[in-house]
Amino acid sequence: VDELEAATGVTLMFRAASGAVPTSAGAALASEGLKLLEHGRALLASARDMGSDATGVVRIVSPQGMPPHIWVVISALLRARWPDLALEHGAFPDPLEHLVGHADLALTLALELPAGPWDALDLAPVPEVLIATPGYLASHSPIERIEQLADHPLLVWRSPDAGPPDALPLVGGGTLPITPYMVTNDFDVLRHLVGAGRGIAFTPHASVPPMVFQHE
Repeated sequence: VDELEAATGVTLMFRAASGAVPTSAGAALASEGLKLLEHGRALLASARDMGSDATGVVRIVSPQGMPPHIWVVISALLRARWPDLALEHGAFPDPLEHLVGHADLALTLALELPAGPWDALDLAPVPEVLIATPGYLASHSPIERIEQLADHPLLVWRSPDAGPPDALPLVGGGTLPITPYMVTNDFDVLRHLVGAGRGIAFTPHASVPPMVFQHE
C-alpha cells in the first residue's frame, strides 16, 4: 500500500487504532486491481517466445500521462517472470510511431487494434469519461442537461487516432458539439488540472481520484 501511495501520490487507506479503511481512491484502485493483474498476465503470455532465461533490455513506449500505478503492476509482473531483464521506457504522443526499429513493446489507446508489422493484443477497454472534483461541482452552476457543459471550461484529451476535439461522443449515440478550453495528448495533465478545480475534463478513466465521475 505504501508503494502504491507513493506511485499515485494520493492516500489509499485511512489508518487508525481500530484498523484501516480504504479512501475513495483506494476503493477505486482496489476495484481495478484484479483486472490490472489479469491484463498484466495476458501481456506476459503474449511474450512467451522470449524464453524463461531472457536477458537484456526491453524498450517500452506508452502514451504520455499513463497513470503511474499501471507501471507498478507491469514492472512487478515482468520482474517476477524475467528477473534478468532491464526496462527502458519512453512516453510519446503516438507510441506506435516508435515501435518499428525503436521499441520492443508499445502500449497505446486506440479505438481498434492497430494494424502493422507487429502482434497486437487487446488488453482491456478504457472508457473515456467526464470528471470533475466535488469542490468544483459544488461551487459552479449545476449540470442538469448535457448541453450545460458549454457553461464550463472543458479540458479534452486528444487521442492519437481521433479527429479534431470539437465534439464529445454520447452514450446513446451521436455527438455533442463543444469548444474546448484546452486540448492535450497528456491525460495526466488533465487529471492535475481537474484536481486543482480548473474545469471538467473528458479523459480516459484512470481510477486516480480526487475526482468524481460526473457523466459517461
